[in-house]
Amino acid sequence: MNIAIVDIAAENSGALSVLLDFVDFIDNSNDAKQYNWFVFVSNCKHFNKKNNHINIIELPNVKKSWGHRLLWDLISCSKYFNKYKIDLIISLQNTGFPFVRNIPQIVYFHNMLLLEDKNKYSLFNANERKFAIYTKVLSRYTQFSLKKVNEVIVQTKSVKANMEKKWKINKIIAVKPNIELSGITVNERIGKSINGLIYPANSIIFKRHDEIIECINKHMNWFTDNDFKIIFTIDGTENSLAEGLYDKARNNKNIEFMGYVKREKIYNLMNYYGLFLNSEIESYPIPFEEAKTKGIPILAADYPYAREILEEYENKLLFKKHDLEDMFDKIVEISKNKIIPQKIVPIKYNTWNNVLHEIKNVYSKWEK
Repeated sequence: MNIAIVDIAAENSGALSVLLDFVDFIDNSNDAKQYNWFVFVSNCKHFNKKNNHINIIELPNVKKSWGHRLLWDLISCSKYFNKYKIDLIISLQNTGFPFVRNIPQIVYFHNMLLLEDKNKYSLFNANERKFAIYTKVLSRYTQFSLKKVNEVIVQTKSVKANMEKKWKINKIIAVKPNIELSGITVNERIGKSINGLIYPANSIIFKRHDEIIECINKHMNWFTDNDFKIIFTIDGTENSLAEGLYDKARNNKNIEFMGYVKREKIYNLMNYYGLFLNSEIESYPIPFEEAKTKGIPILAADYPYAREILEEYENKLLFKKHDLEDMFDKIVEISKNKIIPQKIVPIKYNTWNNVLHEIKNVYSKWEK
């Protein structure tokens, strides 16, 4: 069987990580080696495949403009799928190929922005314009394309429920993402208090750093008296939003703009700090799993993804979203939480196996 993995959109950050992780899996999986894989990307510089069953198809022109991308999705893709005699398509770019009729398709959906309300962001706000295009335009195309595919894979049950309700799509399964926590060690500060909270997030409007800064500024005396610090992994120069956030926190010594932090340093900070997450939009935040492994307190806004992922974790508190007084009350409460003992349990089962199982299942049904 010839299988196409399509992720023309992946260039950096989370989308590229998902693609590279999946390709690494099929590069090393004996089960996957029985198939021929054709990986369609716009840039092949990130790939270092070892085995002949993986073919990297580089298509740089597709990323020249939105027009080129749309032409590929709607028309040109069929030419390539026919050229390589593709038997099944798995798209990692959140959309299917609505006019490809003779090949079964699976979409791995992980961009929650596409499910947001179309009126949430404004085209006239520079910090919101990109997200407005996603919610007002691209989400409609995404919904249309997903109705044409054979199966949609999402990362949480809450996303599955949301998509079924909002887009009326019922061919969805939830598969927890593959999580590799290499390099993480046992927290030796069991029973100790935390020094503050770390919020590992980029400067993006829906991460809502602004609410945290407003809460801290309003209750500055408590933070100063308790020497309780909040660390952001931005430095205040990344974009105009970051500059505005830094300006709002300029006089607050309890907020540290640490800048980009490598994973190893995050793990070290998690020996001393709890985790803070106030993002309105997340698929499956890996910091949750890292923090749980470290046994540290987790403070998060009460969104469906947080409730689901943290359901069985005892050392957590959820505050009402956008409620700054409840946020502060929960900060005070979680500052008293101790680091709890955890065992480092290596992940032995790669969840990409579940995706491979679905590929076999969908193709088997198609053949019948």
